[in-house]
Amino acid sequence: MTTLPEMRRFHMRRGDIIMILAVLAVAVTWLVWPKSLEPAAMAAVLVDNEEVATIDLSKDGLYPVQGSPGAGILEVKDGRIRMQPMERDICPAGICCRVTGWIESATQSIICLPNRIVVSLGQYDDLDFITS
Repeated sequence: MTTLPEMRRFHMRRGDIIMILAVLAVAVTWLVWPKSLEPAAMAAVLVDNEEVATIDLSKDGLYPVQGSPGAGILEVKDGRIRMQPMERDICPAGICCRVTGWIESATQSIICLPNRIVVSLGQYDDLDFITS
């Protein structure tokens, strides 16, 4: 049987704690920072949780999207995208168009619950198709 004096006890010093915190800070920054500042190149459009289109944000234009009760129009301009305002009977609250507004970062998305439309941004380098 081993007694306490024979066992080596590990004592954390102030320098050890500073080193651990520094490594954790660098790791968290590395995981979060590039994604939040990286401009999105593509927008994936989902209706009822199925991808229906992929839009290149470098090409300005209007893109109609057929939602559940009605259709919406996505507008792309200067690398940003937004949902254009819809009639109140199609989207009563208008959160997706009036509140969300333009999005451009890979961490942002547009969600229209009444129409079951989700627009999420990202790089999408390995896509099989692109809808223009």
